[in-house]
Amino acid sequence: MQMPNKISFAPPPASASVPQLYLAAGTLFLLALLSGGLAISYLICPMDTVPWLTPLTPLTPLCDDGHYKYLVPLLLPVTAWFVIANWVGWEYFRYA
Repeated sequence: MQMPNKISFAPPPASASVPQLYLAAGTLFLLALLSGGLAISYLICPMDTVPWLTPLTPLTPLCDDGHYKYLVPLLLPVTAWFVIANWVGWEYFRYA
């Protein structure tokens, strides 16, 4: 009878390539830009009565919308959290 392999809780060796790291950095930078856009919408949209903001017609539909303006900025962190939680769960299952 063969003995099972020695159990190790060490993480597997990192095998990310340079393009993968650039892609991850670019994705996180895009997430930061979208989050900044959400912060700007919090500041600008309540000021509909300010006269110098009325010529900003591209922001008018975004400010009038109540829910969909939060879809993309909130979808990215929720998806990232789900992926990380799923990965951690599979790692626990794998080394259990």
